Amino acid sequence: MPGVIEQATAVYRAFVARRVAGGDPVYLLALAECGGWERWDRMQTWPVDHRQTFTAALLN
Repeated sequence: MPGVIEQATAVYRAFVARRVAGGDPVYLLALAECGGWERWDRMQTWPVDHRQTFTAALLN
């Protein structure tokens, strides 16, 4: 399950990146208002950093 969360986050980030690259004003505004790519970086690294904890909790 942790891998699925990591994969889903990466897929959604790629989707947002395509919308931003295409100049979609809604996605440009949302990205700016929600912390930019720095927030995405944190969202992507957090599950990876805590994968062991998630896996242990799921196996117990």
